[in-house]
Amino acid sequence: MIASKPTRQHKPPAVRQAEILAAAAEVFAKHGYRGCEVQDVVLRAGVGKGTVYRFFPSKEALFLATLRHGLDQLRALTQAAVEDRADPLDKVRAAVRAYVRFFETRPEMVELFIQERAEFRDRSKPLYFLYKEAERQEWVALFQSMEDSGCLRPGCAEAALDALGYLLYGFVLSISSLGGVRHAEAAFEEIFELYLRGVLSGDRH
Repeated sequence: MIASKPTRQHKPPAVRQAEILAAAAEVFAKHGYRGCEVQDVVLRAGVGKGTVYRFFPSKEALFLATLRHGLDQLRALTQAAVEDRADPLDKVRAAVRAYVRFFETRPEMVELFIQERAEFRDRSKPLYFLYKEAERQEWVALFQSMEDSGCLRPGCAEAALDALGYLLYGFVLSISSLGGVRHAEAAFEEIFELYLRGVLSGDRH
Protein backbone atom coordinates (compact mmCIF):
# COMPACT_ATOMS: atom_id res chain seq x y z
CA MET A 1 0.00 0.00 0.00
CA ILE A 2 1.41 3.37 -1.02
CA ALA A 3 1.36 5.93 1.74
CA SER A 4 -0.46 9.07 0.77
CA LYS A 5 1.42 12.34 0.79
CA PRO A 6 0.57 14.62 3.69
CA THR A 7 -1.69 17.38 2.52
CA ARG A 8 -0.64 20.93 3.22
CA GLN A 9 -3.10 22.72 5.43
CA HIS A 10 -4.68 25.66 3.69
CA LYS A 11 -5.00 28.70 5.91
CA PRO A 12 -6.38 32.18 5.27
CA PRO A 13 -3.65 34.56 4.04
CA ALA A 14 -3.88 36.69 7.18
CA VAL A 15 -3.29 33.65 9.40
CA ARG A 16 -0.39 32.43 7.30
CA GLN A 17 1.15 35.90 7.29
CA ALA A 18 0.87 36.18 11.07
CA GLU A 19 2.58 32.80 11.47
CA ILE A 20 5.44 33.91 9.23
CA LEU A 21 5.85 37.13 11.21
CA ALA A 22 5.89 35.26 14.51
CA ALA A 23 8.56 32.91 13.18
CA ALA A 24 10.55 35.82 11.78
CA ALA A 25 10.57 37.59 15.15
CA GLU A 26 12.12 34.53 16.79
CA VAL A 27 14.67 33.97 14.03
CA PHE A 28 15.78 37.60 13.76
CA ALA A 29 16.08 37.84 17.54
CA LYS A 30 18.20 34.69 17.68
CA HIS A 31 20.50 35.23 14.69
CA GLY A 32 20.44 38.99 14.19
CA TYR A 33 19.42 40.80 11.04
CA ARG A 34 22.65 40.14 9.18
CA GLY A 35 22.95 36.56 10.38
CA CYS A 36 19.39 35.65 9.43
CA GLU A 37 18.46 34.25 6.04
CA VAL A 38 14.92 34.11 4.70
CA GLN A 39 15.36 30.34 4.49
CA ASP A 40 15.71 30.26 8.29
CA VAL A 41 12.28 31.86 8.58
CA VAL A 42 10.88 29.47 5.98
CA LEU A 43 12.01 26.48 8.04
CA ARG A 44 10.77 27.96 11.32
CA ALA A 45 7.37 28.85 9.89
CA GLY A 46 6.97 25.56 8.03
CA VAL A 47 5.99 27.18 4.74
CA GLY A 48 7.41 27.32 1.25
CA LYS A 49 9.93 30.00 0.33
CA GLY A 50 7.56 31.28 -2.32
CA THR A 51 4.91 31.83 0.33
CA VAL A 52 7.22 34.10 2.31
CA TYR A 53 8.25 36.07 -0.77
CA ARG A 54 4.62 36.42 -1.83
CA PHE A 55 4.00 38.44 1.32
CA PHE A 56 7.45 39.99 1.79
CA PRO A 57 9.63 40.67 -1.27
CA SER A 58 12.91 41.01 0.65
CA LYS A 59 14.54 40.34 4.00
CA GLU A 60 14.33 44.04 4.83
CA ALA A 61 10.61 44.09 4.07
CA LEU A 62 10.12 41.00 6.25
CA PHE A 63 12.09 42.52 9.13
CA LEU A 64 10.20 45.82 9.07
CA ALA A 65 6.86 44.04 8.74
CA THR A 66 7.79 41.96 11.78
CA LEU A 67 8.45 45.12 13.75
CA ARG A 68 5.18 46.68 12.63
CA HIS A 69 3.28 43.53 13.54
CA GLY A 70 4.72 43.56 17.05
CA LEU A 71 3.99 47.25 17.49
CA ASP A 72 0.43 46.74 16.29
CA GLN A 73 0.03 44.01 18.89
CA LEU A 74 1.48 46.26 21.60
CA ARG A 75 -0.89 49.07 20.66
CA ALA A 76 -3.88 46.72 20.63
CA LEU A 77 -3.01 45.37 24.07
CA THR A 78 -2.62 48.78 25.68
CA GLN A 79 -5.82 50.09 24.08
CA ALA A 80 -7.77 47.03 25.21
CA ALA A 81 -6.42 47.46 28.74
CA VAL A 82 -7.82 50.98 29.10
CA GLU A 83 -11.06 50.89 27.13
CA ASP A 84 -13.34 49.84 30.01
CA ARG A 85 -11.84 52.24 32.54
CA ALA A 86 -13.20 55.70 33.26
CA ASP A 87 -10.65 57.14 35.70
CA PRO A 88 -7.62 58.60 33.84
CA LEU A 89 -5.14 57.39 36.44
CA ASP A 90 -6.60 53.88 36.27
CA LYS A 91 -6.16 54.02 32.49
CA VAL A 92 -2.50 54.96 32.83
CA ARG A 93 -1.86 52.19 35.36
CA ALA A 94 -3.58 49.62 33.13
CA ALA A 95 -1.69 50.77 30.03
CA VAL A 96 1.65 50.59 31.81
CA ARG A 97 0.99 47.07 33.05
CA ALA A 98 -0.10 45.95 29.58
CA TYR A 99 3.01 47.50 28.03
CA VAL A 100 5.43 45.78 30.39
CA ARG A 101 3.50 42.51 30.21
CA PHE A 102 3.82 42.54 26.43
CA PHE A 103 7.61 42.62 26.60
CA GLU A 104 7.64 40.05 29.38
CA THR A 105 5.87 37.63 27.03
CA ARG A 106 7.54 38.85 23.82
CA PRO A 107 11.19 39.55 24.81
CA GLU A 108 12.32 39.00 21.22
CA MET A 109 10.72 42.31 20.27
CA VAL A 110 13.24 44.22 22.38
CA GLU A 111 16.05 42.63 20.41
CA LEU A 112 14.39 43.67 17.16
CA PHE A 113 14.22 47.30 18.32
CA ILE A 114 17.95 47.21 18.99
CA GLN A 115 18.66 45.64 15.60
CA GLU A 116 16.60 48.24 13.78
CA ARG A 117 18.60 51.08 15.31
CA ALA A 118 21.86 49.33 14.40
CA GLU A 119 21.00 48.20 10.87
CA PHE A 120 18.81 51.01 9.54
CA ARG A 121 20.58 54.17 10.57
CA ASP A 122 19.51 55.85 7.34
CA ARG A 123 15.88 55.92 8.53
CA SER A 124 14.82 59.22 10.05
CA LYS A 125 13.29 57.56 13.13
CA PRO A 126 12.87 53.99 14.33
CA LEU A 127 9.38 52.55 13.88
CA TYR A 128 8.86 52.42 17.64
CA PHE A 129 9.05 56.20 17.90
CA LEU A 130 6.93 56.74 14.80
CA TYR A 131 4.21 54.65 16.42
CA LYS A 132 4.53 56.61 19.65
CA GLU A 133 4.22 59.91 17.78
CA ALA A 134 1.07 58.68 16.04
CA GLU A 135 -0.52 57.94 19.44
CA ARG A 136 0.83 60.98 21.24
CA GLN A 137 -2.18 63.29 21.09
CA GLU A 138 -4.45 60.61 22.52
CA TRP A 139 -2.13 60.20 25.51
CA VAL A 140 -1.56 63.93 25.89
CA ALA A 141 -5.33 64.31 26.23
CA LEU A 142 -5.40 61.60 28.88
CA PHE A 143 -2.65 63.21 30.92
CA GLN A 144 -4.26 66.60 30.45
CA SER A 145 -7.49 65.23 31.92
CA MET A 146 -5.46 64.08 34.93
CA GLU A 147 -4.08 67.59 35.29
CA ASP A 148 -7.51 69.19 34.89
CA SER A 149 -8.91 67.00 37.65
CA GLY A 150 -6.12 68.02 40.02
CA CYS A 151 -4.42 64.63 39.90
CA LEU A 152 -1.25 66.10 38.36
CA ARG A 153 0.55 69.28 39.27
CA PRO A 154 -0.47 72.17 36.98
CA GLY A 155 1.46 72.46 33.73
CA CYS A 156 3.18 69.08 33.81
CA ALA A 157 0.90 66.86 31.69
CA GLU A 158 3.18 66.56 28.66
CA ALA A 159 6.34 66.39 30.77
CA ALA A 160 4.81 63.60 32.86
CA LEU A 161 3.85 61.70 29.71
CA ASP A 162 7.35 62.06 28.24
CA ALA A 163 8.99 60.98 31.50
CA LEU A 164 6.84 57.87 31.67
CA GLY A 165 7.66 57.04 28.06
CA TYR A 166 11.39 57.30 28.74
CA LEU A 167 11.04 55.15 31.86
CA LEU A 168 9.17 52.40 30.05
CA TYR A 169 11.43 52.28 27.01
CA GLY A 170 14.59 52.43 29.10
CA PHE A 171 13.27 49.79 31.46
CA VAL A 172 12.59 47.16 28.79
CA LEU A 173 15.93 47.83 27.08
CA SER A 174 17.80 47.62 30.38
CA ILE A 175 16.30 44.40 31.64
CA SER A 176 16.71 42.80 28.23
CA SER A 177 20.42 43.61 28.22
CA LEU A 178 20.70 42.08 31.69
CA GLY A 179 19.51 38.73 30.44
CA GLY A 180 15.74 38.67 30.25
CA VAL A 181 12.43 40.17 31.19
CA ARG A 182 11.05 37.59 33.61
CA HIS A 183 8.85 39.13 36.29
CA ALA A 184 9.21 42.47 34.51
CA GLU A 185 5.73 43.64 35.46
CA ALA A 186 6.39 43.21 39.17
CA ALA A 187 9.81 44.80 38.84
CA PHE A 188 8.41 47.89 37.15
CA GLU A 189 5.70 48.39 39.78
CA GLU A 190 8.23 49.82 42.25
CA ILE A 191 9.65 52.20 39.65
CA PHE A 192 6.18 53.25 38.58
CA GLU A 193 5.07 54.00 42.13
CA LEU A 194 8.16 56.15 42.66
CA TYR A 195 7.33 57.97 39.44
CA LEU A 196 3.75 58.56 40.59
CA ARG A 197 4.77 59.89 43.97
CA GLY A 198 6.91 62.41 42.15
CA VAL A 199 4.12 63.78 39.94
CA LEU A 200 0.84 63.24 41.82
CA SER A 201 -0.60 65.81 44.18
CA GLY A 202 -2.50 65.34 47.39
CA ASP A 203 -3.45 61.83 48.42
CA ARG A 204 -3.74 60.32 44.91
CA HIS A 205 -0.74 58.01 45.41
